[in-house]
Formats: sequence, structure tokens, C-alpha cells
Amino acid sequence: MAWRFPSHRSRAGRILRAPLRLLPSGVDLPILSGPLRGARWVVESTNVSCWLGAYESRQLRAIQRHVRRGDVVYDLGAHVGYLSLLFSRLTGEEGVVYAFEPDEENCGFVRRHLELNGVRNVRIVQTAVSQEVGTATFLRHSSAKGGLHPDGDQTVSVVSLNAFVASGAPLPDVIKMDIEGAESYALLGARETLRAKHPIIFLSTHGVEMHEWCVRFLQGMSYRVTPLGERGAAHRMEVIATFEGG
Repeated sequence: MAWRFPSHRSRAGRILRAPLRLLPSGVDLPILSGPLRGARWVVESTNVSCWLGAYESRQLRAIQRHVRRGDVVYDLGAHVGYLSLLFSRLTGEEGVVYAFEPDEENCGFVRRHLELNGVRNVRIVQTAVSQEVGTATFLRHSSAKGGLHPDGDQTVSVVSLNAFVASGAPLPDVIKMDIEGAESYALLGARETLRAKHPIIFLSTHGVEMHEWCVRFLQGMSYRVTPLGERGAAHRMEVIATFEGG
């Protein structure tokens, strides 16, 4: 059985994490466990769960079951690139990953992680994903928390997936979407893309109403929507959607 780093909720996990605060800025180290074990990671880019290999373990297991070599993956809300690295490994040289991330600082970390690991099959798309093409305001709370918002503190480019495909990008086999409340707009802007290829969708929803809307939308497009596990906090739920035909 693969070794897993203790949870941050356990006493052992808290003790083992304490010395990490002493690491100098910018240091990169090999990821200790999980499917990205051995990959180089800039520790300051996010919380230490990524470097320890304890990040989003439930989602990672589901991704490993469904992503195949040669797949085209759209990673919406790539953050600092952890899942983009995993998609890169799973799809191999035959596949391609498009990492959509509007935040400039986060994109810098994505580039750094790709360079550290010699990744050649990931394309960074520095834009947010919504229903239309243009610009919008983006509110950044932290590296991991930010999204389109009318009171945003920065202006970012916006694209719809339909427009992205129309520009010449290949249709996706897999879409991962974690975009902090803009899920409905992104799905509306991907309607033709979903009809054309029926990609598997890993979706994180934010808010009960948003979750219910997204489930109804996907079911209306003949998708089966299944929770990845326990729902946890009501404001953030993770599902996998697979096309059933019809």
C-alpha cells in the first residue's frame, strides 16, 4: 500500500508539518507521496499538502481512474498547477493539457512547476472561463481563493469553451472545473462543446444553489452526476459527470 502523509487534523500531521515553516522562500523539493511522488514542487506556492502528497486525495483517485493516455484535458482553475502536472503524467506525450488560470501570480507558479519537471504537454491559458469572450473583473482573496466578481480588484481576459474550441483547440475528453462560483457561466459557454464530445467532467461547485443548478444543467444534457464522496461543507461539493447518451 502506498504511504500517505498524516492528515493536518492529526497530532502526527501537525508535528511533522511544523518544521516546514522554516524553509526558505522559493525552495523546491520532491513531492513525498501520492501519484505525483518525485515531482519537483515549489513549497511556498500553496499550502504544504501538495508537497506532502496529501492534496485532494479523493479527487486524485477519481482522476486516475478516468484519464487515459492521449486524452485532451481542460483544467479550468489550474491554480498553481498540481492537477495539471497529474493530467500531464496521465495523458502522456500523446495527450495535451490546457491549464486555464487568470491570476498572474498563480500562472507564474504553474510555469515554474512545468519547467522544474520538464513538462511539454501542458499549455497555459492565462484567462478566466465564462459564458462570453472579453474581459471581466476578478477578485483575489488568496492564491487558492479568487473568482470573477463585479467588485474585483483586477481585470482579466475571459473566454468561453465554445469560443476556445472554435479558435482551433481540440475538443476535450476531460474537463476539470474549480472556478469559485462561475461554474454556471462556464457550463453555459460550453454547451456546444459538451454536445460535440461529451467529455467527463470533474466539477467543484460553490454554494448550494449553484450546485443544484449545475446538476440540473448537466442532467438536462444527458449526464449522470455522481458525488466523489462525502459532501463536506455545503458551500463546496465535488462531483463527476459522465455522459449517458440520449
